[in-house]
Amino acid sequence: MNKLKLFSLVTGGVVLLLTGATAQADPFTRNSTQVNSPNAFSAPLDKEVPDRLIEMFMAENQVGLVEKVMTLEGTLGEAENELDDADLTLHQTSIDAAGALISVVDAEQSFEHSKTVFNIAKEEHAEAKRELKTLQSLPVSQENNVEINELKREIVRLRDNFLAARADRVTAKSNLRLARSNAALSEHRIGVAQNAVDEAKQKIAALAVQIEVAHLAFDKEQEEVKVLVSELSAEQLYAFNHSLDKAMTDDLLFLNIGTEHLKVALEDAYNKQQIGLLAKALGTEALLRQAAADTGNKKLLIEAAQKKEKILAKIDQIEAEKLDAERNGKSAFGIASHPQKKTKKPSHSR
Repeated sequence: MNKLKLFSLVTGGVVLLLTGATAQADPFTRNSTQVNSPNAFSAPLDKEVPDRLIEMFMAENQVGLVEKVMTLEGTLGEAENELDDADLTLHQTSIDAAGALISVVDAEQSFEHSKTVFNIAKEEHAEAKRELKTLQSLPVSQENNVEINELKREIVRLRDNFLAARADRVTAKSNLRLARSNAALSEHRIGVAQNAVDEAKQKIAALAVQIEVAHLAFDKEQEEVKVLVSELSAEQLYAFNHSLDKAMTDDLLFLNIGTEHLKVALEDAYNKQQIGLLAKALGTEALLRQAAADTGNKKLLIEAAQKKEKILAKIDQIEAEKLDAERNGKSAFGIASHPQKKTKKPSHSR
């Protein structure tokens, strides 16, 4: 049964679809036979083949980009929530600060009023005492004594008023000091809240840049793959397409394949057999590495490396045969070639 794997990523409005058949015990042997068939490249080149091959080579990058962007967007959402909270805190802090400033104005007015009342009470009390002193200096008389006694009672009342006004002034001064302290604290809180807003905005901007960089890196890699794929011969193009088709299943979605393999295939002029072996080597490695991850059996990782190297050695052998044929003036198929052509040493990316 065929499985459909959908990876949806908005990258210039492109949605990539990766399809493949369920992995068999060895999905590459049959594939290599198909590629080596005499009629494998007899059909006209399908214009969709290069695009499909590009998708195959970009599959791991595509998944990596999706995962990275999803993670960054999750963090971005948290940062946006933090910004909302910071904005709300800043708004409330600003309201509190405005209230604190109003309290300072009220406290200043109360303090000024208390000073005025205190000064009046102080002066009235002092004036009464001076008047008493004047009366006491006059000759003693019944009328004078009555005035003195009444003035003494008035002085007591004025003294009480003076003491009360002094206490009010002290209280008003303390309230003013407290109001100014609260206002200063509110200003500090505004600064803290504003810093939180600024930090949240900077975090959001940085995450947006990281997302953009991730997209740009993917686009750059994809453009490089497009250029390399465009340089493949029809035989190489079909060989890669058919060889990787069986590998691009759910179980082998994360093949360790990339631009370096295309570059080596182009540089060393890989034939269909070499490309089939390359796909088989990487696919076998992927199968065993996945099995190791699923079972926890680390010995499978060693087996994966050994089997991969064993298959890749066959590519070197074919390359050596091609070079020998070049030196002998014949192609790999025994047809006379051009002796003057510069030979190359076998090399491929592992």
